[in-house]
Amino acid sequence: ATARLVAATSNALFEAWGSDARVQVVEGVPAGACVEGVGPDGAAAAVAAYFAERRGNEHMAVSSAVPAAAAPAALPRVTKDGTLPHFVPDRREALLDNLAQLGQPVLPSVATRLWGCVVIDGRACSSCRMCATFCPTGAIRKFDNDDGTLGVYHYPGECVKCGSCRDVCPENAIELLDEVRPAYLLEGAVHRYAMAPRPVELGTAQQMVDTMRLRMRGSDIFER
Repeated sequence: ATARLVAATSNALFEAWGSDARVQVVEGVPAGACVEGVGPDGAAAAVAAYFAERRGNEHMAVSSAVPAAAAPAALPRVTKDGTLPHFVPDRREALLDNLAQLGQPVLPSVATRLWGCVVIDGRACSSCRMCATFCPTGAIRKFDNDDGTLGVYHYPGECVKCGSCRDVCPENAIELLDEVRPAYLLEGAVHRYAMAPRPVELGTAQQMVDTMRLRMRGSDIFER
């Protein structure tokens, strides 16, 4: 099932870029293919070379042994800009580089499991920018200009369509689209979302009270 999913994704990209290449999943080993030799089209040898290079030419075997318990990983710490650490797999950068070698895309949009396009409803957004805080790849980043303008940037090329931004949004103001323009991926397009200044100033002694007052509209909150 995973192989078929990968093949479907690959073929969608080939089609979007106007390539005739296709990936096909077959049951069993094709006739004439050999792991240690060259098959009819050289595919088996290429696959063997791929794994041999990454395994240091060591013999590959499947082990049923239970791995030793790893030490607990340290919890991620919030960085200076108020976001969690970002990580973009190298293989995604390599994929974009390889797609660029295919030339310009021929389809206006492509829908795969690899990328997503974030759309923020400015009318519902409360400018909390939690979407940028929890974006694992940094596809959504904060900006604060000297003139007081604030908001987020969204780079579809680094979006992995994990849905964290949508799930963490307290106002349900984020929609995650499946279709992405291939040109956005190659050109490094960035979408800019300017947001209204936050109604509650952060980092002050009144932050909690002002937030409660804002949330409990119509109710009186008295301080002592």
